[in-house]
Amino acid sequence: MRERGFTYIEALLAMALLSAVILFVHEALYYTAREREEKMYETQGYLFAYSLVEQWKAGLTITGTSQEFRGTLYEMRLIPGRVTNRVEKCEVEVRWESRRLGRRYVRFTGYRFVPVKPGTPSATIGGLP
Repeated sequence: MRERGFTYIEALLAMALLSAVILFVHEALYYTAREREEKMYETQGYLFAYSLVEQWKAGLTITGTSQEFRGTLYEMRLIPGRVTNRVEKCEVEVRWESRRLGRRYVRFTGYRFVPVKPGTPSATIGGLP
C-alpha cells in the first residue's frame, strides 16, 4: 500500500505524532492561562489590602467588608491596635476563594501616629502652647 512515497503505517505514525504535539501545546497554553488567572486574583488581593492600609493611614473612613472582582468575592477584615500611646497599628486581611488552590489570604500591616486635636498639650512640642 504505497502512495506517493508514504506507507499507510508511516502516515498513521505522522498523524499520531502531530496529535501528540498539538495536545502538548494545548495543555501548556491552558496551564499558562490558569497560572496567569491565579496571579491576577492574587495581585488584586494585594491591591485591596494595600489600598485599605493606605486609606487607614490617611484617616479615611473605611466602609465595606467585601468586594467582588471578576466573579471572585474578596472578604476584608481590619484589626486595629495600639503599639504605644502615640502609635497605632492596623492589620488588614483579605481572603478569597481560589478555584484551583482553595482558600487564600493576604495580610498587610500599617502603622501611623495617633491623630491629635490641634491646641491640646500633646499636639505641641514639649507640652507648651
